[in-house]
Amino acid sequence: MRGRIPGQAAHLELYDRVDIALDTFPYNGATTSCEALWMGVPVVSRAGAIHAARMGLSLLSNLDFVELAAENSDGFVAISSGLTGVPDRLRGPARRDARARMTAARIADGTGLARAIQESYRVMWRRWCEGRSG
Repeated sequence: MRGRIPGQAAHLELYDRVDIALDTFPYNGATTSCEALWMGVPVVSRAGAIHAARMGLSLLSNLDFVELAAENSDGFVAISSGLTGVPDRLRGPARRDARARMTAARIADGTGLARAIQESYRVMWRRWCEGRSG
């Protein structure tokens, strides 16, 4: 356990000392999970039934790390302990490729997201206008 770390660079450097990040439940992390993955630390998440408990699954799915997401507590323990027992897995794709996967993922495409939102607004406006004219 660490106290507050002053400065973003020092905060992110601390991930060099972390082997596995365990996502919180029932409210999954978002920023902390993204930080861990960006720094090459595998994140194990447990998916729940509500939006706040499915952020980890969504993030891991978008990065093609769905094998790190569990549907229940037993699965969460199994995935986590499975990573600890095989050090080579900790140096595998989750550690090596996470940043590249995040950069290439649809969730990192701010321009594409803005276009999709604009198009959604256009569709909603057209539908609203069509309903008002009839």
